[in-house]
Amino acid sequence: MRLIRLVFILFALALISAPVSCTKMTGPEKDVIIKISARRIAYQGLKAQPDVFIILGSVARESCQLLTDKPGPSDIAFSIIFRTIATKTQDPLLAQDIQDVAELIGLKFDPDFNLLGLTPGQLDLVTLFVCSFAQGVEAGI
Repeated sequence: MRLIRLVFILFALALISAPVSCTKMTGPEKDVIIKISARRIAYQGLKAQPDVFIILGSVARESCQLLTDKPGPSDIAFSIIFRTIATKTQDPLLAQDIQDVAELIGLKFDPDFNLLGLTPGQLDLVTLFVCSFAQGVEAGI
């Protein structure tokens, strides 16, 4: 009995101490987290500051309509959304949520919140965020 209990405790400790990293997530897992986060950030932000988030939703919607396979509309829209939420919103949880999304994607910013060195995979995730953000704003209007 003690041996079983000891094995169980060791197994539980191994599970608890095992590192969990977002970088080990598969593409579909990241996609789902990014979609849900973008829609929730947009919807919650719209409830807290409708004027600001209606404008951000318009920026996101327009960038989704101008999509190309090169950096441009979606990365600029993401920078605008990130900067506005990080510096202008009164909700620290929204600011933390968008910072977490940026970290999940692996984004780097310069001091003016411009994205640095986007890979094609990161651009796809940024585009997914921006288009999902537009959907979240539209759902809240």
